[in-house]
Parts: sequence; structure tokens; C-alpha cells
Amino acid sequence: MNRRRLFRIAALAGLLPLALPAEDWPQFRGPTGNGVAQEGEAPLHWGPAQNVRWTATLPGPGNSSPIVSHGRVFITCAEDAGKKRKLYCFDRRTGKELWVRTVEFPIVEPTHKSNEILCSMLTRLVACDPKTGALLWFCEGLAEEKADLVYPSPVVSDGIGVAFSGWVNGPTIGFKLGGTGDVTASNRLWLEKQTQRNGSGVVVDGHVFIVNAGPGTAQCMECQTGKIRWTERLDGGESWGSVVLAAGRLYVTSRRGVTSVFRPDPEKFELLAMNDLGEPSNATPAVSNGQIFLRTDAHLFCIAEH
Repeated sequence: MNRRRLFRIAALAGLLPLALPAEDWPQFRGPTGNGVAQEGEAPLHWGPAQNVRWTATLPGPGNSSPIVSHGRVFITCAEDAGKKRKLYCFDRRTGKELWVRTVEFPIVEPTHKSNEILCSMLTRLVACDPKTGALLWFCEGLAEEKADLVYPSPVVSDGIGVAFSGWVNGPTIGFKLGGTGDVTASNRLWLEKQTQRNGSGVVVDGHVFIVNAGPGTAQCMECQTGKIRWTERLDGGESWGSVVLAAGRLYVTSRRGVTSVFRPDPEKFELLAMNDLGEPSNATPAVSNGQIFLRTDAHLFCIAEH
């Protein structure tokens, strides 16, 4: 399969939410790309010998996360210093490998490209027309003196957005949606220097719940003001993955492979479970039909309580 055809498959995967049942997880961070599962059940407890439906061996470490579509689980892997990229397809019921496709990349290309309508760029937040790609408006505030760096996706709640930089003590901004051209003066609500973040957060009732990279802490922040409601250290360690909301609970997996589960409560931090698979991970959980699919450096796991 040539590179162009494989890219076409990846592009079509972004359109699948329009036609797939609610229990599918057809793209990174779920059906609507905001980290929110569209169902009411998800496992709470698991471990290497507890509630693991199946495991599938992967060729090596990776930062990508699984997606689930039409009874199949897809995951990408890179080999040979990124010069060989593979797309794996597994049966979601059994974990059996159905097929694998390989694309050669003689030259390793830069990452972090984006075609989002609302996107955090290196120095500012931009909004583009979904039909033409034309720039509609932008808000300054993400630039940092030491290095311009962005990892997390922006989040939105009731017309208010929050965008994060990826640098240590880098800027985080709150802004109103809409306008034309440079809306920094009219739409930017606040700018705060905050800790480093790699993964994206989830918005629940006007609050962002996010996990920080270096210190390994969970935080709750008001979208409107940027006020930090609480900060709590997670014993699982630092996380590069994004937060997911499922069954009224928040899930995030640390680089040690420990998934912390806590309540989306702006008043206090309440830890519900810590689930250690014993293998490193940089990925984000996928939630589908009451099951969780987790990628570690060595395996793809299907977690199920029933």
C-alpha cells in the first residue's frame, strides 16, 4: 500500500464519527475530539491480572493512542527511527491481529501538524474557516521568551476557550470565541504563567480538568477566570497522555502506565482508583462500549469488568 493511500485511510478516519454508533471511539480523544465518552459505563479497577480481556503484542514504544471502529481497534507504530510506519488492525473481541500495513518514510517528517478549526499555534490561538481554511481571527498570548512550544489542544465551554502552551511556566490564556482579525484586546480574558502540560484537558461545567507533565499533578481550573480551584499530586507520576471523561469519572494514564481515576469535582480532588499495568505508556485511553483500550510501550490492552 503506498503512502498516499494510507494517508487517505487516516483522513477518512476523521470523518467516521458522522456514521459510527455511539460506542465507537473513532478518533483521538473520542467521537467529538474533546475527550468525552458518549456512554455511561467504563471499568474502574484493573491490573495485569485483573479485568484484562486480552492483550496484543506491539513491536515497540509509541506515543499514538488507539481508536475503535466497527468492531476493530487500530493503532500506529514506528520502527527504524521513524523511517518505517505501520498501521495495525485488531479484532476488538479477541485481540487477534487482522492485518498490518507498512509505509516507508526515507526522510522523517516534522510532526504536530494540524487542520483543526480552532488551533493553538506556537505563539497564538487561531480560528479558521472549516470550508476554505481562511484565517478568521486570532488571539495572541502563547509566545514564551525561552521557547515557543505547544502540546495540548484548546478546550471550549459555553463560548469561552482556554489554550495552553507546552513550556515550563509558560502562558495559558482564556478567551471569548468569535470576532474578526486580531481579537487579543477584545476577547482575551486572562493570561497566567502555569506549569508544563503535554496532554489535553476535559471541560466539565465550566471547569478544565487537566494533568500536568513534569510535576505529575492534577488540576481544576475555572475557564472564565483562569483561577486554579485545586492542585493535587498523582502518585502514578508524570503524564503525557490526555484526560478522558467516561461514566462520570476522569481517567488519565501516566508514563509509568498507572491510570488514575478521579471525580470531576471543582470543590475537591477525590481519587477513585489507581490502576497499574506495570508497563510504561505515553498514550491516552480509548473508551468504547463499556471497555477501555490502552496502549503501553509493549502491548495493546483491552480492559473490561464484565
